[in-house]
Amino acid sequence: MNQQFSIPTALCLHAPDIEALIQGRTIAALPRMFIRPGQRFALYPADSSVSIKAWAKCELC
Repeated sequence: MNQQFSIPTALCLHAPDIEALIQGRTIAALPRMFIRPGQRFALYPADSSVSIKAWAKCELC
């Protein structure tokens, strides 16, 4: 099922961390803003031009 939704929040991470998440691995990240459980946010790499690579959802934080 294909759903559309808005993602007003973005989290800047290093590209290897984003790739690890895409591959299903767990990482630890300390955002500068509060992220609520269940909140969705975009992920973009810190070391290149802004290009949204993936989105994530905060769970069990």
